[in-house]
Order: sequence, then structure tokens, then C-alpha cells
Amino acid sequence: MESKTRHPAVVPAFLFLISCVLLLPTLIYPYGRDQGIFGYAGHAVLGGGVPFRDFWDPKPPALYYVYALAELLFGYSMASIRILDLLWQAATAVLLYRIAGRTCGGAGVPSAAGLLYVLAYASAGWWNTAQPDGLLNLPLAGAFLLTLRASDRPRAPAASLCAGLLAAIGIPSFITTRHRTQRNTCWNNIRQLDAAKEQYAVESGLVAGSEINPSSVLNRYLANLTVDDPCPGGGGRYVGVERLGTPVSCPRHGRAE
Repeated sequence: MESKTRHPAVVPAFLFLISCVLLLPTLIYPYGRDQGIFGYAGHAVLGGGVPFRDFWDPKPPALYYVYALAELLFGYSMASIRILDLLWQAATAVLLYRIAGRTCGGAGVPSAAGLLYVLAYASAGWWNTAQPDGLLNLPLAGAFLLTLRASDRPRAPAASLCAGLLAAIGIPSFITTRHRTQRNTCWNNIRQLDAAKEQYAVESGLVAGSEINPSSVLNRYLANLTVDDPCPGGGGRYVGVERLGTPVSCPRHGRAE
């Protein structure tokens, strides 16, 4: 059961404000490549552009309208989506507070759930924030909360309908985004491995086609990766790491594009 207080809105409001304060550093984050594409698409939407006709990107089209909303509300700048993302994630923390209040015992558990979410999101860095997988957390949390409320009141068709709509929006996009994120991470790993092989070849003077022991010579050129790490999307070990001059590839995602 959800915890009851004399002023039930005070704690969520305070949590929202604290979340906004914790997320303030994200306002100075620059665009990454993805955010630049999304920002361009949102700007095109405000100018009357239509997704997949006037511009193309494989992300779900609702994302472009979120970026368009950010520009509409906060102006044409890199900070606009960061402001909207800050408010978006703070609202997500409040929904998680509500969910934890209905499903977990303990007075501090709901607040801790919201704060831990915000801290985890804030630590994701400039590249991984204002991305579709983070923006999907709000509709998914809303769908889950409405499902809990509908289960408490089986004859509440409005809550059930809203939960289904939010889940229909969030779940397929979440799955698609997750697969795309795994593929992009895999390709980034491949680029690192190719660059490490090239650097080692220059420093060692070995020619293309030479066999090497990658575990002993390449790891020092890699950041947050080792040659023994598999593809994050379940593609297994990378192919072509042992021979200089041979492009590295993944059995599942192929070569980096």
C-alpha cells in the first residue's frame, strides 16, 4: 500500500526539487552526435518538416517532437533539451517514488528509489543523457503506476486504457532503442580494436598479415575495454583481432559503419 501522510504532495514536490538540483550539472552538457541529429530533426519539425520525408534517422519519430518541444519552450540552443530532460527525469523520479510507495515497505524506500534513479541518471554523462532510452523511462513508469492503480480498482477503465497506451508507446521503442544501443556500443568497441591494432603495428614495425597475441599487446591501447570482452549484444567474441591488417568484425553486427 502507498504510504499516507497528512500532506501527500509535500514529499513528491520536495523530491522533484531535490532531483532538479542534483541534475543541474547536466544543463551545461554539450551535444553528442546523437543529440545533434535529434536537435536538427526537432528544429526541422518546428519549421514544418515531416520525419522520414524531409529528414531521416532510424529513431522513433516521437523523439523528434520531444526535441521540438524543448526548442519551442526554451529556445534554440543546446541547453533547451537539457532543461526539458532535467524536468523529465525529475518527474520520472516522482513516479518511481509513487511506484515504490505502492509496492515496497519502509518509510524511506520510496524517496530512496527516486533519488537513486536521479543519481544514476546524472552519472551517465553528456553522451548518454537526453537519449531515447532515458526519455522512455517516464512513459514506462507512468504505465506501470497506472497498472498498479487499475489493479486496485478493477473497474477503472480510464487507468487501464492509459496504462495500455503508455506501454504501447514505451515498450516497443525501448526494445528497439536497446538493440540499437548495443549495436552502437559494439561498433565503438570494433573501432577501438582497429585503432589499437594500427597503433601497435606502427610502434612494433610489423606488417599487415602478421599474427599477434592480442591479449598481451593490445589492452594497453584500449579504454574501458579488453580484447577478451564479447559483443554487448550477444554476438560473442570479435573476429580478426589476432591478425594485423584484418578489419575487426562482430558475428552479429558485422563491421563498424
